[in-house]
Amino acid sequence: MTAFNLCAQPFKYHVETSKYMKNKIIIGIVILAAVGLGYWYFAPPQDILQYHFAEHTNLALHHHINLTILISNNSMQIPADIGIDDKGMRVVHTHDDTGRIHIEGPYPHDFYLKDFFTVWGKRFDNQCIMNYCVNDKHTLTVMVNGVQSDDYENILMVDEDVVIIDYRTIS
Repeated sequence: MTAFNLCAQPFKYHVETSKYMKNKIIIGIVILAAVGLGYWYFAPPQDILQYHFAEHTNLALHHHINLTILISNNSMQIPADIGIDDKGMRVVHTHDDTGRIHIEGPYPHDFYLKDFFTVWGKRFDNQCIMNYCVNDKHTLTVMVNGVQSDDYENILMVDEDVVIIDYRTIS
């Protein structure tokens, strides 16, 4: 065996080990990329209110509440198709103008009355319902299933709840 052959053996081993490690690294990167892309593609949006779906199938959550808004004893019509656009239906939406709010989602989640008003783009809190605000001549109350609530926008929407928001003149 020559001196050249003795030196070539460790070099050959080093080259083969480097190729093996390089292949392992490439496979690892491919696996991480696939997992990352899979999460990005299948993960729900961070803001559930931005989620759109095309039809009422494969839902983990399907609730309805009935909302009435009274302004000076007059019932305000809640428009049809709030939360429905060309992208589909958002998790909180209406189909008609009856005040029936549909709460549907791909996974269980607590939704609050403020979520409906966020989707609608209208203000609702303990001071105002849209442009109607509490002052020395007007009050704002909320009833849930006949019981007054001080939670206003933070009312948890529970299936088949009846919610009445009442803005009225003080007598």
